[in-house]
Amino acid sequence: MEHNNTLDNSQLTSDYSQHLLIEPLSLSPAGAMTEGLHSTGKDIPSSHFTSNSQTYIHLLKGSVGPGCLSLPWAFSILGVPLGLAATGILCILTSYNALCVMKVKKSVMDKRGVTYSDLGRKAYGLRFGRFVATVVCVQQMAICTVYFTFIAENIAAVVLHSSGGTVAISHRSIMLLTLPFVTALVSLPNLRVIAPATEGATLLLFFAFLLVGIVIVESWDVKSDTPVGATVGSIPQALAAIMYSYEGINLIFPVESAMRRPASFNQLFIMAMTTVCGVFFTVGAVCVMAFGFVDDGSLAAFLMKNADQYVGSGGVALVYITNIAVSISVLLTYPLQMFPCFSLVSQMACCGGGGGNENQVDILDLDYNDMDDIYTDHYPSLSGGGGNDSQAYVLDSDNDNMDSIHADQCSKPRTCLSESDIEGDSFRKRMTLVLITFVVALTIPDVQELISLAGALAGSSTALIIPPLLTLRYIPELEDNRCGLQAVRCYLLVLVGVVLAIGGTAASITDIVKQYV
Repeated sequence: MEHNNTLDNSQLTSDYSQHLLIEPLSLSPAGAMTEGLHSTGKDIPSSHFTSNSQTYIHLLKGSVGPGCLSLPWAFSILGVPLGLAATGILCILTSYNALCVMKVKKSVMDKRGVTYSDLGRKAYGLRFGRFVATVVCVQQMAICTVYFTFIAENIAAVVLHSSGGTVAISHRSIMLLTLPFVTALVSLPNLRVIAPATEGATLLLFFAFLLVGIVIVESWDVKSDTPVGATVGSIPQALAAIMYSYEGINLIFPVESAMRRPASFNQLFIMAMTTVCGVFFTVGAVCVMAFGFVDDGSLAAFLMKNADQYVGSGGVALVYITNIAVSISVLLTYPLQMFPCFSLVSQMACCGGGGGNENQVDILDLDYNDMDDIYTDHYPSLSGGGGNDSQAYVLDSDNDNMDSIHADQCSKPRTCLSESDIEGDSFRKRMTLVLITFVVALTIPDVQELISLAGALAGSSTALIIPPLLTLRYIPELEDNRCGLQAVRCYLLVLVGVVLAIGGTAASITDIVKQYV
């Protein structure tokens, strides 16, 4: 039967979407179906790829942030031996889960631009994909909200202390001054362009650690009278602080997608997490051995309060420089931590990545035979020459039409982000997310407690609960002869995550109630 070689684009889009309840597909020139609906990535120019060293720095700095400055307090609560054990165990658990997630991703969706929520939707459907997207965004935006607060508190403390208490700048004023710098940083379009900022942040952070080391050497014999490990009731909060110090779990998808050689990801990730664990061991244990009981959740704030006691008036400048260096390091890390949110929000805004109708067909599960059936069922005029002919017709003759349909419906203006590798990305979307974190930090007096609550739920979910659930879904595809053992391991990891989530949530709610009652 001769094919009618003219199909109206609007008819094809409307009939196809309404009949199948799925969004239009993106078809590659070679006839291969791409994941335009589910993937936020477009074809990334090679000049946008990150090198192995840049990838290592992204992974390292993504996990070593303000959270690690709470480790001396956590070690003071737990004691050094238990603190070291908890830090090591949580590093192993979170790293193992991250590698399992990447293994699942490479087994079932081995393409650039795949997000955490894509994998969740592929495994358990639309609602689970929405849940994953929500907890990832909540966690990353909570981290970035803390960044605003952390910078404001540190700079305000330096100004107040250095002026002898005569000059006081409000936290809100410093946040307002910080916003233009954050705006400039989030306009950086991709991870390769962000890499120099991340490298600068890493150098500043380790420079700050060096200064703390000098303070420790000069003050080794000056210690707090409070015994270490005395506050048993705060153990859940201490474990939660260690857990939330591993801030980089949600960065693995965009970081891996931006690599020039993604096959090297696992090796680089293990190297980075080994370094992170070593840094955490050193910061937590050495500071407690040097200062005794650290009674503040931030090492920078603790040193500022006790600067005269530990370094004397001649060395107090070291503490000032340390606080300023850490604050700038945190500021430069902001775009890296927000990058997963940029991907997910652009995905949802562009193609309904986490949204849509619950009855949608999951096009990730459709192969070419399914596509052939769909088109021949809905367009009988195409079926006369057989499945293969009609399939060839759709994939070859109408490829340009389908590409234009997908481009019309899924591509959004990028304004100044023309080099962004995220489909549907725009400066307006990014600034909306930034302003949300800014307004929350600006308007809520004790934002840290609310952030801890969000972290207890979202952080435990993304790092400890969701990864083994995804692994459980694909155990037959991932394991040959160890399915039973792998399943038991996954259930145990889910149990650990749930226990930590409940404990951290209960502790956070208790702290909030104490403040307002």
